[in-house]
Amino acid sequence: MRNQRRYILYLLLLSVAFLPGCNTTRARSAPARSSIVKSQTPPPPVSKHPPRDSAFALYHNPAYGVSFRYPRNYALDSLDEDADAESSTLKTQQQLDAEQPGALLLATIEIPADAYPNTTFVEGHLQFAVNPQSTAESCRALVAPPDSDWPGATDQTIIQGIPFHWRDRGVITPDAIVARRDYAGFSAGACYEFFLEVAATPPATQAPAFAATSSLNAPTHLVPADLPKILRPLEKTVSSFQLHLSASHF
Repeated sequence: MRNQRRYILYLLLLSVAFLPGCNTTRARSAPARSSIVKSQTPPPPVSKHPPRDSAFALYHNPAYGVSFRYPRNYALDSLDEDADAESSTLKTQQQLDAEQPGALLLATIEIPADAYPNTTFVEGHLQFAVNPQSTAESCRALVAPPDSDWPGATDQTIIQGIPFHWRDRGVITPDAIVARRDYAGFSAGACYEFFLEVAATPPATQAPAFAATSSLNAPTHLVPADLPKILRPLEKTVSSFQLHLSASHF
């Protein structure tokens, strides 16, 4: 009987010593399995949409509900009604008043003078205006007047559902080669206009009579400016035009 009790006590002590070991083994093995599961979990998908291009800045005019994007290295000028029109080919508000009463010059974007070094590039700009007193017919006539013999290509492009009519006008003088493009689009009772212009000096070989007198005459070592290429970023600015009108506008 005494030996039987000792045997039972021995079994109890052995079971007590074994059970904590089992619990410890299970506790240690659980995190290991968890880490394996985590390591097999696929990483979150990477967005395929690139961030907004920081090379462009935003022009936004909440008063007229318009916006467009332009190259960040171009200058957005505040308009001065007293600007000297003789110092630049930029339009002034006074000139716009004479050409089309009611039109408002809102913004001017200028290409930096050093944007195209070692070329004959002189200047380039885009100006934006709105005329809330225009009609659809008068707006279109600004760039495509009926029975007109204006030279240059003319067409239209659709921007945010708005037909923008445009016309190219090139000018060549002994002192300058100028490429111009004017846009006009009518929507919500207003005419929205863009005036684009880039200019370069002609090669010296094309204007020998002005070589000694004209400050605009280009040195022979300069590469002729590619005006259509220089005009392209300004055209893209026009194509980014957005109209956000509410009932309070106009």
